[in-house]
Amino acid sequence: MTSSIAKQPLITNKHEGINHSAADAVFRLCELLEHTVFEPHVVSRLECPLPRISLLTWLQSNKGHTKHFWTNREKDFSIAGIGSACTLSASSRDDIPAIFNHMSAYVAGSNATFVGGIAFDEQSVTEQWQQHPYAEFVLPQVEVSFKNGDYFLAVNGLPESKEANSLLRRTLINSLKALSFSNSHSDSGLSQTRVISQVHSPNNSVWNERVSNILEDIASKEVKKVVLSRQTTLQLSQPIPGEALLNEWRQLEHCGYLFLLKSGPHSFIGNSPECLYKKEGNILYTEALAGTVPRGCNHQEDITYQKILRNDPKILNEHQLVAEYILTQISHLSEVEDLNPPVSIVKLANIQHLCASFNAVLNEQITDAEIVQHLHPTPAVCGTPRNKATTRIHQLTDHARGWYSGIVGVVSEHHSEFCVAIRSALINQDTLHCYAGVGLVNGSEAQAEWQELDAKIKTVLQLFNR
Repeated sequence: MTSSIAKQPLITNKHEGINHSAADAVFRLCELLEHTVFEPHVVSRLECPLPRISLLTWLQSNKGHTKHFWTNREKDFSIAGIGSACTLSASSRDDIPAIFNHMSAYVAGSNATFVGGIAFDEQSVTEQWQQHPYAEFVLPQVEVSFKNGDYFLAVNGLPESKEANSLLRRTLINSLKALSFSNSHSDSGLSQTRVISQVHSPNNSVWNERVSNILEDIASKEVKKVVLSRQTTLQLSQPIPGEALLNEWRQLEHCGYLFLLKSGPHSFIGNSPECLYKKEGNILYTEALAGTVPRGCNHQEDITYQKILRNDPKILNEHQLVAEYILTQISHLSEVEDLNPPVSIVKLANIQHLCASFNAVLNEQITDAEIVQHLHPTPAVCGTPRNKATTRIHQLTDHARGWYSGIVGVVSEHHSEFCVAIRSALINQDTLHCYAGVGLVNGSEAQAEWQELDAKIKTVLQLFNR
């Protein structure tokens, strides 16, 4: 685990008056930095208001080996960061409490926000994921954020010693002066990019065999549900920036969580409909999102599929398994307001899901780490019982899940929120790995599930045919 921890971390926050341009904000932050004394092992944060700006365009317009972007479903909070003032990482689930303890200490009394997440499990960060740790959270060195209608430019500093003060100050000033704030949108060649080849792992015939194996396990009551996934690898005609692809995806499907985690040539991006949990103080929100049908080509067909979603026994069983798990897990941590919440329908561009929402008041001293360890991974991406389902996933999967079906989110002093990293893709130059999964329960059919996988990655494929 990598970090620098103060025994009594304090965070300074200086928030100046309204500036009328990005140049004014840069100038003011540089002026503040010249007079700032950084305390060793303590996060110091300076921020100034900005005029309206496209965060993804800003991120794409500026260089950086490390970049992060995250926005919630309501689109009233977004953060885009370049570089790292502090990186906390772990290779084991046992280290998750320590990571959250460190973040909690750093953000206390400030507006600082960590961005990052956790992979599906420790065994899944192999193959193309080897450069990505099991868990990683970053406090951006330079960031632009959007909060309740206002935009801010900020820098975060965390020196190792008093002697590092001068170097840190100069680094932050130089980074600010090098920033571009152009709002002109460029797709960076996305409109000219073509898909040269498409390879599924597993292929259709192997998929049929594996589904058959899982259905035998279900019939023998070894498991109730297992979520198998497919990796679809696209070879592109040219390299594509993750920021550009996510920006295009946002325009096509605008109602989900958006995220980008970039390290060197690798970018993990997603447009997820699913919330793992949201915590405001001691109030917890979570949901059971499971069960899938396509969208119709017209209103009447859409209604027909909606009736199937609400009445098909297989779909209802799949959703109920997730809802029961969520309810059981959060009951250990909180007082749940409604034990039988109504089930709604979430409509996306190509598919529809069943969703049940849970609100609860957390017991005293419950931490984010406890919530994560109780909920992640849910039966929506793993299966049930969790340990047996995970074992079967590893036995019957020939690609590494990595951060697909993991969680990605933000942690600040009074707010934390994580989405489930589905509807996601890993970009490495001109190679794009798309991921999708389906929950196998009693009544599942291999080819119907294969078609559902196709529907779930259709949005990504459509980005290259617009």
